[in-house]
Amino acid sequence: MFWQVLILILLFSVIYYSMRYIPLKGVNQISASSLTEFTTGTDVKNKPLVIDVREFHEAKREPVRNSTNIPLPYLKRHYPRENKSPVLIVGKDSVEINLAARFLKKKGFCVAGCTQLTAGRSADCRTESKQQPVCNDAP
Repeated sequence: MFWQVLILILLFSVIYYSMRYIPLKGVNQISASSLTEFTTGTDVKNKPLVIDVREFHEAKREPVRNSTNIPLPYLKRHYPRENKSPVLIVGKDSVEINLAARFLKKKGFCVAGCTQLTAGRSADCRTESKQQPVCNDAP
């Protein structure tokens, strides 16, 4: 009985760890400068939707142009109902980005990239990509 409980606790710990800390496949790092290039282009049809999941005060202190600020705790209630274009996620740390990416992917969104803004500079959330974000799993 003791070993069964121990194995269950270990199993739940591994699942919890993987959901929060292991990045989602296909979500690449977009640098902050590349993010502004992608969002300020003239091609409105292919422009990705930028969702900023940082808290309101953090997003106000360091705004991202042409982004929608929906803090992570509010994402389940206020996520955009349209999922026509690729989504780029802006967050303060990798846990925030991973949770938002998994939720949006579950809702049918194509999560093409992420930008992690930490203390005014971009940091890694996966391998950096300089090309236009595209979704490989789009139907």
